[in-house]
Amino acid sequence: MIRLEFIILFVMTLFFLSHSVFAEEQLQKSMIEDDANYLSKEKKESIEKEMQHLPEVFRIVFLPKIDSAIDIKGKELFTEKQLPEDTILILAVVDQRKIQIITGEALQKKGLDDTFFQKEIEQYFVPGVKTGAMDQAFIQLTKGISKDIAAGIKVQDKKEKDSPKIPMPPQQVQGSKGKGEEWYPKYLWSIGLLLIAAMIWLIAKTRKKSS
Repeated sequence: MIRLEFIILFVMTLFFLSHSVFAEEQLQKSMIEDDANYLSKEKKESIEKEMQHLPEVFRIVFLPKIDSAIDIKGKELFTEKQLPEDTILILAVVDQRKIQIITGEALQKKGLDDTFFQKEIEQYFVPGVKTGAMDQAFIQLTKGISKDIAAGIKVQDKKEKDSPKIPMPPQQVQGSKGKGEEWYPKYLWSIGLLLIAAMIWLIAKTRKKSS
């Protein structure tokens, strides 16, 4: 008969492996990283909900401050996070009140370069910033980029302009975890404990019958 300790160890190993895989999937699905606590939980959820319907892969990162130029920092982040080449990374730096969009070389060669993204920012992002609706500004920006990529709009050469200013974050905004971060640890722990309890009960019952 298989020892009780071995079965418990086996079940717990499976549980922790599934926990790690699930956590990694949740991290990959996270579309917004807000280290600056710039947006409220509700606004981040609103943006993510809209981006989930777009065919492109968007990532939005808020940083409180940086020590280098925003374009350099954006490229560094793209490499550090090992983002896929088709990812469109939107970097917002709060203390500089600037926004920059970066993507991989594959999309850059197709015309999604700095000039293209600067035009998209001016056309879709700036109007939302002026009204103060930052969640809508990011929603319109991602939707606008997706629409123009699908339409195959060619970018006209133009002089580079300074990145538009983003408003300073309201003082009352607090950082919060996304939905996945809140529920999945408790959910998996409960399943794991139930499996272990069921195994112990079955083994004990089997031993009683055999004795």
